[in-house]
Amino acid sequence: MCARLWHEDHDTGGFFVALFRHRGDDSQEGVAQAYRSRRALRTSPGWAPSYKRPPTPDANTVVEADASVVSEVENLYGLDLSPYSVWQRGKRLNIAPPLVKQRLFDPEAPTNKGDVWPGGTFHPVRVAHAGLPAFTLKKGSWRSRQEAVYVLAQRFNANIGDIPEAVFVRLLCGWAPLVEEFYDELGMETLPPGAFLFRSRFSWGEEVLSVWIGARVTLMIDLNEQNVLRRKLALPWRDEEGE
Repeated sequence: MCARLWHEDHDTGGFFVALFRHRGDDSQEGVAQAYRSRRALRTSPGWAPSYKRPPTPDANTVVEADASVVSEVENLYGLDLSPYSVWQRGKRLNIAPPLVKQRLFDPEAPTNKGDVWPGGTFHPVRVAHAGLPAFTLKKGSWRSRQEAVYVLAQRFNANIGDIPEAVFVRLLCGWAPLVEEFYDELGMETLPPGAFLFRSRFSWGEEVLSVWIGARVTLMIDLNEQNVLRRKLALPWRDEEGE
């Protein structure tokens, strides 16, 4: 393709008019490359799709969790997460069925022009969230999310302790004792600082609480999850206390 420019012979800047003419001998079909269908190119001899580069992941991108992070969480809680696909977005780990990885993440994905997005990325799907929130990194410790406790409760074999039903209810009702007070009252040895789990047995089965061991023993579950447990225990909703 060639171009010819017409302009006055003076240096004033501004706009110019360009006239482009296609030279027919530049292509076998006599059609400019710009007007050829990308889909039609796929039938040309020797054509091969190009691999596009997906966007660089940032702090808000859902990526496959690093094996070292998964191992750290497994060791902390005595878990086996191999039945799940594990995803990370920032400081949050989510668990999902293996099919999320096998069907959405691993395969290559064709573009509408015949090129290919490589496997090992959700792109071109814009995934903002994948799976069930299971763990959150807080002060260097991976704490369990209460939403995932109902799925993983039977799998926890470490970083968890048993407490009486009455103590479970007191913690749920807002008791946040100093750790020394907690040790004295329950006759416990020193607990590891950071994220921890307490388990108690009720008539219908086991319930697990996510807590934080610091200067005090404090709940690490939001209002909605507290209300779910309160409903099971026939306690008033958290926002109805004191009425």
